[in-house]
Amino acid sequence: MALDIALLMQTGVGEAAEPGGDGRGGSSTMPHKRNPTACMLAIAAARRTPGLMSNFLNGMLQEHERAVGGWQAEWTTVEALVQAAGMALESMAEVAEGLTVDPTRMRQNIDATHGAVFAEKAVVVLTESVGPDEARRSVESSQPSLDGLDAPEDYLGSAEAFRRRLLDEKE
Repeated sequence: MALDIALLMQTGVGEAAEPGGDGRGGSSTMPHKRNPTACMLAIAAARRTPGLMSNFLNGMLQEHERAVGGWQAEWTTVEALVQAAGMALESMAEVAEGLTVDPTRMRQNIDATHGAVFAEKAVVVLTESVGPDEARRSVESSQPSLDGLDAPEDYLGSAEAFRRRLLDEKE
């Protein structure tokens, strides 16, 4: 979630932004820019975790019965893991509560692909009538015109039902 949102915040994409109106995340030299500060904290916590887990697993090696040093080393590792998880959770809760999405910019980015973003769906739809090889060749050589192909709303699957359930909304 954090990496996705941080990438969506990049100037070349500009489709979403974490909250930043409280002065956090602002650029020191570019007042119009919002940095993905909370996402950065969550990503940094996630990147520390594999190393911490390695330390934890290494501490499991025991000589005789409850050897000295191994299990005691776990104490600080567990503390660091809990702190990292807490930082990531708090940061992403803040992002989720104040995330802004720019549907107009999303549509502009889709349109900028000149239909290439819909190639997979075109192959799937065409495969039903002409087979996979011909479908692939057709999509590679031209841009087939298929009803509903360029409607990203049709790609959402069960997302709306999940969103409503999470927000406890009625349909």
